[in-house]
Amino acid sequence: MSRSPEERDYAEGELPLPEWGERTGDLFINENVCYANVPTLVMRHELGGYAVLKKWLGYRHVDDRGGAPLTLAEARHFRSMIQRLAALLALGPALDAAYERSAACAFTFEKAGLASAPHASAADREHMRRIGEQKRLVEDTPVPGSLGEVFDRMHAIDESLGGRTNRQSGSRVEGDAGSKIGPSRKPDTRRGDA
Repeated sequence: MSRSPEERDYAEGELPLPEWGERTGDLFINENVCYANVPTLVMRHELGGYAVLKKWLGYRHVDDRGGAPLTLAEARHFRSMIQRLAALLALGPALDAAYERSAACAFTFEKAGLASAPHASAADREHMRRIGEQKRLVEDTPVPGSLGEVFDRMHAIDESLGGRTNRQSGSRVEGDAGSKIGPSRKPDTRRGDA
């Protein structure tokens, strides 16, 4: 990216949503070409501590590609990323509300009448007991104001129940089944990690 995004107010024909913030901008990918009307909050949206759009463009910088510009397919993909991030931000309040509704409607193993079922293993019963405890903890706390608060709360609940979530990386402690899902180091076959 050869120029910084140029922030500006929304123009008359541009229909902003409150979730996109009060300003927009034009995101230049070279001296002459830009993506117009990219809301500032979309430009700055972070996942894992990195601005998504900036990171994606950074891996495709013209200097690292021998002077080659973005291909048409890459430009289209980047446009779809902008649109998807804008949609994600627009859906934020609805996602928060859906989470609250689903948490309020959740039921425990006991409420489903499965706690004493002969086919339920001890591990199943323990798992459902923990889910019941998590539900009670969620019910006793105020409604979160954002998805970030939801995830923070999920980590706190997991830790209070003896979970081993690593808050910095969001991944599970090595050896836990969850560590195979998230980003982590490659298995070292010499140590038997395969």
